[in-house]
Amino acid sequence: MRKFLLTCCLVSFVVAGLWADNDNWSLYQYVNRYFYEHFRYPDLDSARVAEENPSLLRVIGEALHFIDPYGKEYAYEGRVVVRYSIYDRGRISQVKVVNGLCPAIDKKVARVIKSLRYERFDRAYRGKEYIQAFYISPDGSIRTELPDNAVQYSPDQAVEPVGGQEALDDFIARNLNYPKSARESGLRGAVNLHLLVDKEGFVLAGWVRESEGAADLNWEALRLAGNLPQMRPALHQGQQVISSCSIPITFRLK
Repeated sequence: MRKFLLTCCLVSFVVAGLWADNDNWSLYQYVNRYFYEHFRYPDLDSARVAEENPSLLRVIGEALHFIDPYGKEYAYEGRVVVRYSIYDRGRISQVKVVNGLCPAIDKKVARVIKSLRYERFDRAYRGKEYIQAFYISPDGSIRTELPDNAVQYSPDQAVEPVGGQEALDDFIARNLNYPKSARESGLRGAVNLHLLVDKEGFVLAGWVRESEGAADLNWEALRLAGNLPQMRPALHQGQQVISSCSIPITFRLK
């Protein structure tokens, strides 16, 4: 009887874990759908954009689009990664762009997500902090990387950092900004990032539980996750798939 009860408990923990993953996936789908229904590509004046970000045209890997004074057409293309939290009352808050394209686009994306603050989310989503990527297309429209099918949680080949774990550790060491308040208070520890990686190897979404670390450490870990370099995507039956992975971020004081 004792063995039977223990087995039931273990099964319930596994099922609860699967439901947690599915719940978060449902949240991403909802926010993603809301974003694509409400986002409108802003009109960009080239002089204003250039004034706000003089190095805009020198950014590598992005097609930067607007109408310049000579009538030449450009357009923005790329990912905007937004960080937000859902606390005990079920409201979205603490919305901030952690990886963007340009001030005008970033501000518009953040405003759309902030407009969700009147929505009350179920308990399954509360007490967590999230990041989520939104994709801007070259023609000024938007596209989604969140299909209706489930994430492949058991791929034939898991997500891997380009260059291996050593390269990932080096990136984290070079880019981690220890929060000043946490450093002054002697706060340290590890934050376990739960990530979804898209078919191209970029972080699509992620979350941490509020209880995993102090808010400052969680926020910094998510900022870092939103800026992770492209990885090798998971493979399943010879196809690149959206999959999940976990990355621990350790904060140590020297």
